[in-house]
Amino acid sequence: MKRIGLLFTAILSVLTTSCDTNDDEVVVVVISEERAAEIIASSLAYNTYGLASVVNYVSNEISQELECGEQGENNGTNTFSSSFVQYTYTFDETFSRTCTDTEQVNYDFTALQDIDAFYFASRQDVEGGFVVTGLEESAPSELFNGNYQREGDWFSKVFEDSLDVLLNINFNELNVSKDTYFITSGISDFSLDVDYSETDESTSFRGTVTFLNEDEARIDFENGDSFLLNLNDGSIQRI
Repeated sequence: MKRIGLLFTAILSVLTTSCDTNDDEVVVVVISEERAAEIIASSLAYNTYGLASVVNYVSNEISQELECGEQGENNGTNTFSSSFVQYTYTFDETFSRTCTDTEQVNYDFTALQDIDAFYFASRQDVEGGFVVTGLEESAPSELFNGNYQREGDWFSKVFEDSLDVLLNINFNELNVSKDTYFITSGISDFSLDVDYSETDESTSFRGTVTFLNEDEARIDFENGDSFLLNLNDGSIQRI
């Protein structure tokens, strides 16, 4: 696994002002796009079992194995540990395959994930629902439509602060290779709401994630900031 690249510049600004005779400090926290991009990156990447990993699993293990008319449910736990990241991912899933007018797989899941990484730790509830088409042999790739949500805490080991985050990703026709089961192209919309746990400060971000190939995606914020994401190790680079 490639070493996780870290981007810490201009991540968090903290301004303090004296507001009364007691010199009580009012802390104004500004969560920048860089830090938001790191949260999104960890929610997508393979090394933290993000959205890309779930899509890979569904394409490889569910779409390929289900027969027409078959349905089922399952639960389990995935664990991973390296020098840079450890996670535990406990999930419940339901799935079915229909082959009427169009062959499709329906996949729904809920999960709880704990991550302890080099620069952050998090505990989040995860849920999603996918509809997979393009299953016919004549189709060049599988197409994933659906939504993906993560909600929970994010603790920064750099700033030693805790954030409450809610990330929603909606995607339409993500192309997934039938040979490698990786996402090859597609665009998704995201919304990210961040609350600073120690104050009432909150920040919202909107934008898109464009999957460029099996290894890279681009995160574009509405304000024009863009970041290149390495899907393998979760590192980001401003572009």
